[in-house]
Amino acid sequence: MLGHRSRPKKGEWRIPCGIGVWAESSESAFSMDSGTTASAVWTAEDTLLLTIRLYETPMRLTLPCRFQGDTLTVDGTVIGIFGPPEVRLQGRQVAPKSAG
Repeated sequence: MLGHRSRPKKGEWRIPCGIGVWAESSESAFSMDSGTTASAVWTAEDTLLLTIRLYETPMRLTLPCRFQGDTLTVDGTVIGIFGPPEVRLQGRQVAPKSAG
């Protein structure tokens, strides 16, 4: 099982995500009093498609995650909110800091 983790100003959201199945959570996410269901499928060798839905709302996030070497790019769509419907995130894998 995968998970999405976000650290907004008020706390932290953890959203469990199933691979090929829906994983449900009753925890509130995105500052809304709504549980979530999330699923992921591989659509290509380098692309994992995450879908997150919030219960009792029209909100849905569709997040294609593309892996290329040590780079991850997420070009997503948010349905059911006011404001920009597209999301773009990009990150790089970094070596963990050594303890000591």
